[in-house]
This record gives sequence, structure tokens and C-alpha cells, in this order.
Amino acid sequence: MTERQDNIPERRKFIRLNSSVEIQYTVLDEGANQGIKAKSRNISSGGMGFVTSQKLENNKVLGLSIYMPGELMPIIAKGRVVWASPFESAKTKGFDIGSEFLEIAPEDRKKIDNYIHSLRKS
Repeated sequence: MTERQDNIPERRKFIRLNSSVEIQYTVLDEGANQGIKAKSRNISSGGMGFVTSQKLENNKVLGLSIYMPGELMPIIAKGRVVWASPFESAKTKGFDIGSEFLEIAPEDRKKIDNYIHSLRKS
């Protein structure tokens, strides 16, 4: 584990980057056919944080379509809600969601890694 500046151990295994990318998700065990659009707050090759107006319970399994910049096709993954926290600002209210990837193709995980490393260099 690495140490953060506030001396709290960092538990993440993957480098996480604050980045806003378009996503679409469905809650798989609810049989919903239509995806819900959302925006990521951060992304890593192990999971992502995003904002939504829908309350999602911990451990819900999600079908995710992640629209990475410069890619023609979305990354398709299966994820699990790890935490959900309500938020409210002057303009909007909703939920911050933390998710981890349960299933993602190795080449898609690599695309996310390459995206993160390219933005960290600039």
C-alpha cells in the first residue's frame, strides 16, 4: 500500500485519474433494458466513480458502456457498486457512485491504462 499525504494508507491497486467520460449503465438484476446516461468523476483500470440521479445500492451489478475519448466503440464491462453517497450542490443533486469492474476484457483494461498514462504525462 502507498501512503497518501494525509498519512492514510491508499488501498487502491490501480492508478485512478479524475476524468469525465460519458458512460451508460443498466442495473443487471433489475431487468432494465434502457441504459441510464451518466458521467464519470474518475476512472482506473480496476473501476470508476460516476455521478447519477439514481440511488444505487451497494453490491448491485451493473452493465457498463464506457465511451473513451478517441475510441469508436464503447468499452463494455460488468461492474459492482462498492459505495454510494448522496450529494447536493446549488445546481444539482444526485449520488456519487464508486464501482469496481467485475468483468472487463484485457484489451479494454489496457485502453483505460493507456488513457490514464497519456493524460498523466500531459
